[in-house]
Amino acid sequence: MVYYLPPTQAIICHTRTVTLMQERSHVLVYGKYQRFVDSSKLELVDKNIPNERIANLKVICLRHDPERIIDTTYHNYNRSRYGLACCGKASTSLKLTNRKFTEETIQKMSDSAKLYQATKPRANKFRDSYKYDE
Repeated sequence: MVYYLPPTQAIICHTRTVTLMQERSHVLVYGKYQRFVDSSKLELVDKNIPNERIANLKVICLRHDPERIIDTTYHNYNRSRYGLACCGKASTSLKLTNRKFTEETIQKMSDSAKLYQATKPRANKFRDSYKYDE
């Protein structure tokens, strides 16, 4: 059974999304629930309003790529920390720049990478296996 929203819930979801967009410097191009906010007569609106996971949302990110329109859903946009994938990737790259690792941490990362390579199916060669380094 497909779940449908009442018009009041669609309006609440849309206003929450618009406030998040203003905080994140994003611009709304198209929203499935936008017509419910704009119309004053909710009685004339159809009763089959899709839920947040299905309803489309088109957004532009002014910081990273102002020419590109990104398709997402209300559910994904509201639950994510940064809103769009480009903003999340940018924050990750900012966090990882100029990071200093100790020798112990580098050794641990090396060991875990070797274990990862050893579990791959193509590790049937002795040089790719974990035992080669021992």
